[in-house]
Amino acid sequence: MPRTQQRPYDLTARQLTGEHADVNALTRWLTEELEHAIGVKSHVDADLDYWWRLYEQARTRLATMMPHPNAADLTSQIGVQYVDAIHARAMHTIFGVDKIWTVDGWGDSAAKAPFVEAFHSWAVEDERLQSYCDSAIFNAWIDSVGILECTEAIDYRPVRKTIKAALERDPLTGAAIFDEQHRPKLQRHGEAFIEVTPEDIHAGAPFAEQEIDSYEPVRVGPEYDVIDYKDFFVLPRHARSRKDVWGYAKRFYRRVPYLQEKAAIGYYDREALTACGVENERETTPDEAERGVSVAPQEGPTAELELYEIAFLRNLDGKGERWWVAVVHVARRQLLRLKYDDLGTQIGFGRFVRFIPYPRKGSIEAGYSIIGHKLITQIEEHTAIRNMRADRSGLAAAAPIKRLHTALWNQDEQPFAPGISIDVREMNELEAMEIPDVPESVNVWERTVLDAAERTIGMSDVSTGIEPDEERTATERRLTAGYSEVRTNLLIRRLQEPLEDLAQIRHIIWKRTLAQRGPEGMPASVVSGLEQRGYDVSSLQNGEITADLLEGKFTFKPYGSTETADRSTQRKDFTEFLGVLPALFQLNAIIAAMFQTPDAARALIERGMDLHGWKDKQAILGPVGQSAMGTAAMLHDPRIQQAVQPMMGSGPGSAPGMTDGMTGGMTASAPDPMMGMGG
Repeated sequence: MPRTQQRPYDLTARQLTGEHADVNALTRWLTEELEHAIGVKSHVDADLDYWWRLYEQARTRLATMMPHPNAADLTSQIGVQYVDAIHARAMHTIFGVDKIWTVDGWGDSAAKAPFVEAFHSWAVEDERLQSYCDSAIFNAWIDSVGILECTEAIDYRPVRKTIKAALERDPLTGAAIFDEQHRPKLQRHGEAFIEVTPEDIHAGAPFAEQEIDSYEPVRVGPEYDVIDYKDFFVLPRHARSRKDVWGYAKRFYRRVPYLQEKAAIGYYDREALTACGVENERETTPDEAERGVSVAPQEGPTAELELYEIAFLRNLDGKGERWWVAVVHVARRQLLRLKYDDLGTQIGFGRFVRFIPYPRKGSIEAGYSIIGHKLITQIEEHTAIRNMRADRSGLAAAAPIKRLHTALWNQDEQPFAPGISIDVREMNELEAMEIPDVPESVNVWERTVLDAAERTIGMSDVSTGIEPDEERTATERRLTAGYSEVRTNLLIRRLQEPLEDLAQIRHIIWKRTLAQRGPEGMPASVVSGLEQRGYDVSSLQNGEITADLLEGKFTFKPYGSTETADRSTQRKDFTEFLGVLPALFQLNAIIAAMFQTPDAARALIERGMDLHGWKDKQAILGPVGQSAMGTAAMLHDPRIQQAVQPMMGSGPGSAPGMTDGMTGGMTASAPDPMMGMGG
């Protein structure tokens, strides 16, 4: 049986309305907008390449700039030092614990929040999300923006179904055409049958039911792609806020045979792809040539086409503005694919998550680069100092020889080297030049440049893991490190909102994935994985994770994004908080009662384990579902009471420094969290 094709276009030519009522007009508008964006941004590519060469410690002095042969070509280490230090601090804060997001639920969704949080904690590990965020955030420090694309991963599986296929009809009479076996002939587009629309059926168009094998798309969860800033475009580029943006575009390359296979099943339009040609369009870029990377000749089966995918907001069918996704070939003005982006419409913004740690005034496309904007003058100044010192020190260590032009000695016949005798007529025919080494002012100059970089970024040598040259008191170092943390935490908080957007996109994708899978939900292996992480799955319906579990109003707050990134400071704050608790218990009995519950005990010990790097928390805490009921039941165990009694105060269930009325949760009777509050 022939299989059905996908449809490359969600809109037919007659469904297009307004100024884009013609497919060619729509294609021309998209490609012209892209050409404008590419032309405006073309000057940025050379700057980006230069910034990355500075980070890579590549050679930056041209041959024409060398003061003499074999002169030094050194690059400043300032960019590497601060980019690596800030990036390490950011990744440690975001991914330094088991969970990335803290999930809160509103109303009836509050009870589901712990399981939603547990599910996403497992899912991000299975998706290897950390590696993608690592690359995208790292790009943000140098490119000024990091782009992470989050889309639905689609797998195509064969499904047997019955369709209403259109009949071939005589062009003169309109009657159906039959074959030799008196069966009606069905209309085809390539190998696929053409289905009749409900409007055609209502108008009386003839059709025949045909059983086919159809390859249907099946959602399998989110997938990610890190987009290079040079291949990403915001439309329009002058947009100042998200409300001004009507589209995002990315450039990508695909092999011609791959595109032809996709066109055969209807993913791309076959005629449009044929018009694009089969000539290779993937060439070596200047940056790749600079780094010694060359694209091998791509011909025949390895030839690649340059395509652009555009997610844009437009009213194409007269039903209001919605998000669409189009794939175009700019040079040939061809529209290969046009699909309705229901994910973008549901979320309310594009599927591209952009990390901009240093926002720029009046622009939403990109921000400021650490190397290209913040430190560029200090890096180039320090580069000049390093080369100056190396060149002068090299000359001082191997000073040239002054030779009288009438001297007997010829360096080609008698090379100058250790242990070599040189024939001269007079002792003053040869004389070594005296070249002084760099003055101390150059060293002072270098320290000034390094201090300027430290002031610009706000991170001291200690905070970047470098032993400082200057001797400072412990108080000075503590104050410097503290204020450095404040400036670093600001960058972490600027990454918070994109992480929240990413969480919302992932949540919607997983909810739709589970809904498509039906009542069976996630496989048993996923539930088992959550159980191994210490979560009680007994309360799940039929032991399955379904879309109903993710349904609700949830907020995703990046874990640790609102606190200091310094783990030692976190431990110090936690210890000081524990020291304040006894005084609070004496001040207010309600506070004491709130902390005398199993949930409060679990939260305190779990926080302490996180801060001190305790890995095997499940052995102590047990599954999540045990927190309220299991722990309370455990306290009724006479053996537990006998073990706890010596550690408590004078009365049963009392803690040191507490009155009997403040205990409540540790007595053998049923724990009442409101005990001690009075009437």
